[in-house]
Amino acid sequence: MNTNRTTTRLHLVWLVLLALAMTGPARAASISAARNATVSAVLQKAAKPGTTDWVAIHFAMAPGWHTYWRNPGTAGYAATIDWTLPKGVSAGTIRWPVPERFVTGNIVDYGYQGAATLLVPLHIAADAALTSGPATAKISWLLCSDACVPRHAVLKFPLTGAFGNAALFKQAFASLPKTFSGSARLSVSQKSVALQVVGAQLTSAALKGIQFFPATPQ
Repeated sequence: MNTNRTTTRLHLVWLVLLALAMTGPARAASISAARNATVSAVLQKAAKPGTTDWVAIHFAMAPGWHTYWRNPGTAGYAATIDWTLPKGVSAGTIRWPVPERFVTGNIVDYGYQGAATLLVPLHIAADAALTSGPATAKISWLLCSDACVPRHAVLKFPLTGAFGNAALFKQAFASLPKTFSGSARLSVSQKSVALQVVGAQLTSAALKGIQFFPATPQ
């Protein structure tokens, strides 16, 4: 009996079941499963002309594996999504959840392990041809453990008559970074970098475990 192969199959079954549990009814989601990870796309609600809907791109990864944030850090690269949409429908900018820091020696990366959900707004014109065909998301992303494996998935789903798991979207929106209403000032010298923030949102409790995540590599 090949123990490694059996373990991989069990991980894949577990990931598919997890993806189905998170995204809700099968008709609401498109799921792509590969070794050690699944990625799925699901609408928040059935699309209607003249509105903005949300799509959740949900990654589920086996223990020990991770993927990357919009700024991957020292290594890796962020997920990209290439959309093909019906006439009158356009995709907005990806909303990224707050990442984790992965530190190995002098290497610092930013990303997600276990699971992560990217949110994408779909802007739907009043005259959008919603029934002319499905939405298609071509996703490229990097899955890493001791080694990294490029992943690609093509997910198709209808824009009408589909809906997602309310708990998934509630968790995804709660995981987004919050807007800071105060002020921030960054100063750089030859020996140090100092970030000064001032605002009513800052309390002693909020400052515990504070971390800085640069939005871009530079």
